[in-house]
Amino acid sequence: MSKSVNNMFLKKTILAGALAGALGASVLPQSALATVYTFSFAGGNGNVFTMLNSGGPFVANSDGDAIAPWFTNRTPINGTITYDTTPPGSGSMVINPFSFFGSGVAIATTITFQAIGDGIGGPGNLMLGNMGFNWNGNNGIPVSIVWDATGFLAAVNGAPMSPGDTITGAGMGGALPASNNTDDTAGAGGTTFPIGSALMATTTSNTTNVDTDAAGLPNPIVLGDNPSGTLPLISDAIVDTTNSDTGIGGSPMRTAPFSGFNANFDFTNLLVTCVDADCGQGIVTDTTPDNGAPADARITVTFSTRMTVSTVINAITLVDVTNSNAPIVVTVTPNTTGSNNATYSDTFTISFAADQNLTTPAVDMAYDTTYRATLDNTNVLDESSNPLDPSPNNTWTWTIGSIPPIQVCQSGVIGSVPLGSNFSMLDAAGRVFGGTNDIAYDFGNGPNNGHDPALLNTLVSGTPGANGTLGIATNTMASTLPHPFFGAVWTAHHIRLFGPGTYSINTECSTTDLENGACTLNANPAKNLTMTVGAGKIGAHMLFDWNGNLNIDVVNVWSQNAAWTDPDVGDKNNLWTGTRWLGPSGYTVNPPTLWSYVSTDSDGDGENGVKMIDGPFQKFSANFNLGPADSCQSSPPTTIAIEDTKKVGGCSLGAGNVDLTERGDWWLVAGFLAWLGLIRKRLARQRS
Repeated sequence: MSKSVNNMFLKKTILAGALAGALGASVLPQSALATVYTFSFAGGNGNVFTMLNSGGPFVANSDGDAIAPWFTNRTPINGTITYDTTPPGSGSMVINPFSFFGSGVAIATTITFQAIGDGIGGPGNLMLGNMGFNWNGNNGIPVSIVWDATGFLAAVNGAPMSPGDTITGAGMGGALPASNNTDDTAGAGGTTFPIGSALMATTTSNTTNVDTDAAGLPNPIVLGDNPSGTLPLISDAIVDTTNSDTGIGGSPMRTAPFSGFNANFDFTNLLVTCVDADCGQGIVTDTTPDNGAPADARITVTFSTRMTVSTVINAITLVDVTNSNAPIVVTVTPNTTGSNNATYSDTFTISFAADQNLTTPAVDMAYDTTYRATLDNTNVLDESSNPLDPSPNNTWTWTIGSIPPIQVCQSGVIGSVPLGSNFSMLDAAGRVFGGTNDIAYDFGNGPNNGHDPALLNTLVSGTPGANGTLGIATNTMASTLPHPFFGAVWTAHHIRLFGPGTYSINTECSTTDLENGACTLNANPAKNLTMTVGAGKIGAHMLFDWNGNLNIDVVNVWSQNAAWTDPDVGDKNNLWTGTRWLGPSGYTVNPPTLWSYVSTDSDGDGENGVKMIDGPFQKFSANFNLGPADSCQSSPPTTIAIEDTKKVGGCSLGAGNVDLTERGDWWLVAGFLAWLGLIRKRLARQRS
């Protein structure tokens, strides 16, 4: 046995002993001779990540990588598991980074798990796992999880296995994950998305806070705490709103930005790749997309072990089967994050050659078209220079789904405007990060839907009712179901609209300060958010609430009746084109769409919007594009001229005329009035 394997056994044995002592776990029946198994898992085989919010509903991953037709409710995951059967049994896991809500890559770090019997000192089949979770600058989000590992333990403690063997939850008597019967009540009319019997099935059990102070009292969980959960287990008493069952799958996270949300990881199919030091040939374990995928689906191939990148990138070809097997020039790019690097990788993305951001093909695939990818395994080697196993999986074919029917709204009826206004969040580098296409909004402060020339703000602060506080009580925006933003419905309130000029807004002002016209400049320039509204444009300052993060300051500068601009035609400034768009344009939002209001690059940094400086999305920019011009209208457009005005209070206001094209159907979708009542209740809140 090599030195590295000896070290692996030593580390695993120490880990098992340490965790057993800390958790007080009973010794489970194990093989007489300790064995270290290594498994690989792939999303296409039913190994999935599911996020549930605090009430139980799915949190849809807007990246679009989920298994069709589940509409992103579950995200396929790939990676490896190493398990030491030394009693009581312990393991570690690597989950390959995956795109989480657009361009935000989720990276799980330091994943360990331990057999804990029944959790109270008796025999049983539970596993307790802990990990860190990096996402969007939040590094080390603590995640704990309790699995029913009936199937997994039956396999590793049963008959000896060899490299190349496959175990499944159904074959080993696995359990059903807790989210197996969760309803997608909003997005798919109560449809359930079963996983089936899992080797390691997430349970509804919660863990105890692992941190205690000198007096033995719990400390708050903070970023970087790992492990974050321990025994004794806590029975989840929350009633799942989707199915009325008691208990929600996963142990609720205890730090922002997903405080109270529940991360579920379920494993239904594992491939044995190594037994002790004996590893078999690498094989293809997963490919995407599946039949029925959207036109902007990602094309990937995943291996059971890391492959030598240089042997893979020129070995994959792609053809358009529907059009006489016409070849398509592609770029093959390795995943270089997490455990992968530029030399060795186990996951590769195949994209049209012009694509630079590697999230979707540069040119979307065509609807109702069949494609075939082929991997020539002649010279493909793994990181140990072993050849790839010849396999039927080395060729895979898929057919892109049909474009759905266009939704037509009924002209002239209040509330019939399609759910079509767009929210595009760009990350710090200007790449599209996520969004929604279902904004309901009301700028109803006075005549002409709030855009009477006398009702635009020309001051940042002012007495109540004056031009510094207009829109405080009435202007609102919100996402509407079924498209929450990262699983939580957002709202924007205290929206003030501004004419041309330069404005600096104190992000530490309370809602009371805004309402009373007392929001003056902050002495610390870093706390002031600045926007410049050019001639012919409209500026907006709003407070944005999301997932318990209240009053995040957002500014937009809008052009009217214009398209979203993408000057670099690359991976920056792309409009969020979520595939569940149901507006009048059809399947997706198109960049050429004309919006009544469209966000612009007002600070000249080359990225649309203005970067936020408070809240969980600092350095990101929230862009709102309102009222697509091709949606139905209930009244003819009206042109209003805004007279030249002067800005006082430290910032000059440029002169200019603004032509506003108004639409009479700017009222909200049915049911919005109930929501508006909730928003007004927020107006009395102070800043958190």
